[in-house]
Amino acid sequence: NVGTVTVTERSRNGVELSGAIVGLVGSPCQQGQLCGGTLCSHTMTRSGKEDFDCGGARGDYLYVQLSGSAQLSISEVEVFAVASDNDELSPPAFAPTRAPLYPPLLHPLLRPLTSPPTTSLRPPPPSPSPSTPSPNPPAPNPTINLALGKPARQSSVGHHRYTAEKAVDGGFDWKWSTILTETEENPWWYVHIPSLSNVGTVTLTERSNAGIDLSHALVGVAEAPCQQWQLCGGSICSNTLTRDGKEDFDCGGASGDFVYVQLSGRARLTLSEVEVFSAASANHEYHLELQGTAHTAWKVGDKVMITATSWNAEETEEAIVTGTFVQGVTIKGLLRHSHVGCSTTSEQCVVAAEVASLSRNVVIRGEDGCRPVCGHFMIAHTNHGFVCGVEFTNLGQTEVEGRYPLHVHLPGESPELVLKGNALHHNFNRGVVLHGVHGMNVESNLCFRTRGHCFMTEDAVEQYNIF
Repeated sequence: NVGTVTVTERSRNGVELSGAIVGLVGSPCQQGQLCGGTLCSHTMTRSGKEDFDCGGARGDYLYVQLSGSAQLSISEVEVFAVASDNDELSPPAFAPTRAPLYPPLLHPLLRPLTSPPTTSLRPPPPSPSPSTPSPNPPAPNPTINLALGKPARQSSVGHHRYTAEKAVDGGFDWKWSTILTETEENPWWYVHIPSLSNVGTVTLTERSNAGIDLSHALVGVAEAPCQQWQLCGGSICSNTLTRDGKEDFDCGGASGDFVYVQLSGRARLTLSEVEVFSAASANHEYHLELQGTAHTAWKVGDKVMITATSWNAEETEEAIVTGTFVQGVTIKGLLRHSHVGCSTTSEQCVVAAEVASLSRNVVIRGEDGCRPVCGHFMIAHTNHGFVCGVEFTNLGQTEVEGRYPLHVHLPGESPELVLKGNALHHNFNRGVVLHGVHGMNVESNLCFRTRGHCFMTEDAVEQYNIF
C-alpha cells in the first residue's frame, strides 16, 4: 500500500532525479537489468526533492533506477503509505515537536467575564435546539498556518543553503531559514497545498538581514504551478498591512492548489517565511457594550477598531457596525481574538479594550494601488484654521521626504490652529506630523495602522503644542 516516495537529491554534485525510474517489485533488482515491477509516476519537483506517486502498489522491494549508462547518486529516500479510510494515523513516538513561536491565539472570540462588561464582546444567544446538528460546516480556523511543512518550490536557487522548503519550516532566522533565487525575470516561490480553498491572509516575513521590501510583491492563488520566467497569474491578493518585517496580503477567500510569491520584472527574490491562513467567517454578529456616549453618534456601516487586551498589540482588530442600542453597538467582522472588558469604575477592573470609530463624514483617500506614491495632506505656512472630523486613509509616501497623511509645515506660532477629532488609518508614512509649529492644539485624533510614528514633532524644537 505504498503511496508517495520522496527522493532527495544531493545538494552538491548531485544528479537530476525527476526522470528517474521509481517502482516496486517482488524480488531484488539484477545487475545491468531494468528492475521492472509496478512503476510510480513523477508528480512534483521541489527544491532538491522529487515526489513519485505509487498509487497503493505493493512489493517487497522499492527501488530507484536510472535508465541507460549513468551514475546514480541520491541523499535520501522516504516511503509513505497510503492511509485507508479506516486508518487512524498518529505521529510516531520519535516525531519531533516544535514549540509554538507565539502563545496560541484565542478562538472563538469570547471569554467569560466575571465583572460587569464595559467593552465585552458576546455572541448572539444559542440556538433553541442545541442538540440539532448544524447544517453548516465548521468555520475555518484562521489561526492555523496551512503552509507549514508543505511542499514548496522556487524558480531558481541563488545559494545552496536558501532552498524553497525553508520558507515553510516555521523558522525566521535570516541565515538558516530563508529562500533566495538568482537574479532573473519574474522570480517566484510557491507552496503546494492541494484542494486549498477559502484563503484569507498570507503573511510574508522579510529577511531581517540583506532582505528586500516585499510590500510590492505579487502574491496569489493559482490552480497550476508557476512556470519559469512567466507571471504566475490566478487570483491576486491585495497588500493590506505593513508591520515590522512583515507584509499581510488579503486573498479574499480565493481557491487553488498553489499559493505563490513573485516579483515582476528582473529581480532577485528572498524572504524568510510564508504563512497561509484560512479566511475567518464574517457571519458572526457580536454585541459591544460601551461606556460613555461617543457611540451614540456612530451609524450602521461605520468601521470600528477594538484594541488588544493581551500582550500582543497585533490582536487589535476591526469590525463594521451593524446596529446600535443604548448601551453600545452590534458589530460584524473577521474577529479572531478575545477582547475583555470591565467597568473602569470598579476596583477589580484591570484592563478593558478601547473602541474607536475609524469613520468620518469627510474622507480624504489615496487612490487604490497608489503605493508608494500616494496622496498627502499638508497645511503649509498657515498659522490659523482647523481640520476637524476628517478621515485620512491610504495616504503618505516613503520615497519623498515630508509626504504624510496630515502634515503641519512651518507655520510658526499658531495658537489658532486646531486638529481635532480626525481619524488616520491604513496609511503608509507616519500620521500627524508637526514641523516648525508652536502653541497649536492637537486633540482627540486617532492614528491606526501606519508605518512609522503615529504622532511626531519633526525637528524637536517645536514647543507648547497641546496634545
